[in-house]
Amino acid sequence: MQWCFDEMYSRVGRPSIPPEQLVRALLLQIVFTIRSERQLMERLDYDLMFRW
Repeated sequence: MQWCFDEMYSRVGRPSIPPEQLVRALLLQIVFTIRSERQLMERLDYDLMFRW
């Protein structure tokens, strides 16, 4: 699975967020019906359940 994401990384510019972390965050947002990215970031900071 890692080889799929390797092609998505930028070769130039500032380092990007790893695509696998973005996919995990989007899945959490869908499963727990979190309405906005701001709420998602707050929940990721405070909920121990999301720390995997």
